[in-house]
Amino acid sequence: NTESMGEYSLQNTPLEYVKVPAPVEVLPKGVLKNCKNLESLSLPANLKSVEAEALTGCTALRNLSVEAIEPPVIKEKSAIRGINTDLCLISIPTQSYRAYVLAEYWGQFVQMRNDIAVETVGNGKIGFESADEEEEGEEASYARRHGRRSAAARGRRGAAPQLAEDEDSLTYANNGSSVYVPKQGKVRFYIIPAEGEEILSATLDGEDIMPYIVDGVYVATADKRNAKLVVVFSGSGQGSVGLQGDVNGDGEVSVTDVGCVINYILEQIPETFIYAAADMNSDGSISVTDVGFIINYILNDGAAFCRAEHKATYSYGEPMLMQDTNGYVLTLDGADAFIGFQMDIFVQEDADGYNVRLKDTGTDHQMACRRLAGGHYRVVCYSPNNETFQKGLTDLLTLASEGDMTVSNIRFTTESLNEVCFDDMSATPTGIANVTDLKTNDIKVYTLEGQLYRTVHARRGENPLKELKPGIYLINERKYIVK
Repeated sequence: NTESMGEYSLQNTPLEYVKVPAPVEVLPKGVLKNCKNLESLSLPANLKSVEAEALTGCTALRNLSVEAIEPPVIKEKSAIRGINTDLCLISIPTQSYRAYVLAEYWGQFVQMRNDIAVETVGNGKIGFESADEEEEGEEASYARRHGRRSAAARGRRGAAPQLAEDEDSLTYANNGSSVYVPKQGKVRFYIIPAEGEEILSATLDGEDIMPYIVDGVYVATADKRNAKLVVVFSGSGQGSVGLQGDVNGDGEVSVTDVGCVINYILEQIPETFIYAAADMNSDGSISVTDVGFIINYILNDGAAFCRAEHKATYSYGEPMLMQDTNGYVLTLDGADAFIGFQMDIFVQEDADGYNVRLKDTGTDHQMACRRLAGGHYRVVCYSPNNETFQKGLTDLLTLASEGDMTVSNIRFTTESLNEVCFDDMSATPTGIANVTDLKTNDIKVYTLEGQLYRTVHARRGENPLKELKPGIYLINERKYIVK
């Protein structure tokens, strides 16, 4: 923890770890220039700018944590010259990904990478560092999610970490941050409970990784985007679940608990929030599916509580973004009924007139939407009575925005309380006119994502797309708009 941060004050020093103190808003010119042993660097939440040559020549830097929601301005390229951005891991607030991608010079740290979001509940913290060096011995084999487990580790669930080095030298990923790692790169997580506490549970994408944590250390491979590490520590009542679904600990399961879970999803975490009680299906994450479980519990007076079978079959088609006169319509064509959904929406920050509106589906569904950062919004839709949307082709939302739009982290909850996830979708406005000159009787119509939407039959001389909803379609490798 370095208190003195004047221009060139620490250049050419043998420092290996630096934590810039919270009062610092400007990383001064040349302050860490040619610190060739520097491996880990932590930058505070209120840092506003990085001056010229501040990190020039920090060739060993492999672990970088930036707490600032708004990316600090890097004044010129010389500030980071010499840092191998292809190898350096970086932790930033999850909600700020798009801002960092678009910010000058920061984008090269995060774009074209996989990421692991970190979520902690209770009293503890998560350190991280690059783990791409070769592991030694047969005991270092990886299983399932590439977690590390040795014979000595069996039965050591919840043990406090025995770190080989000082905890103060670690770089930490705060709750609500994501670690961006080169694709297929390895990251070593140090899971550190507060004094007197222990690790209650740990999951990666819903899979239990407790058996693979060795002395508080877990090694993961960044083999996908939007992976999620969830660790629950003891303390603050997180381990004492008196009643499943009693999220606020008031002794009963009610609509108040539903509100608590929705606020948590929207990153408005309540003062009292018992994570284990909210994770109704024990998949390691809190989502709209847990909302459905709690509502089911309330409606059946607790008698119908059960955990969904995650391998249940379903027959959803892919969701689609179709252009409308008012923007875009999110449509789902599925044979199964569903009760709710959630998603993240990214729009251009300078886009005018953005709004999201729930379509009139004839049900009692309600929608909550919150802006997380910049052009990043999160939407949650649920029914107070777990009412289902109609089966088949269903219009869900109208999304109005100028410019490009991306929808990601899409989760639907089925009537049987199973969760179905979909890949990201994007849409870009075009000026292509209506199609009127197609002559083939049977036309295969595809979405922009390449999914077969339907086959249209038309008589000679008729517009074969006249009965399609407004939107953008692919036909014979050409893009058409129906207005």
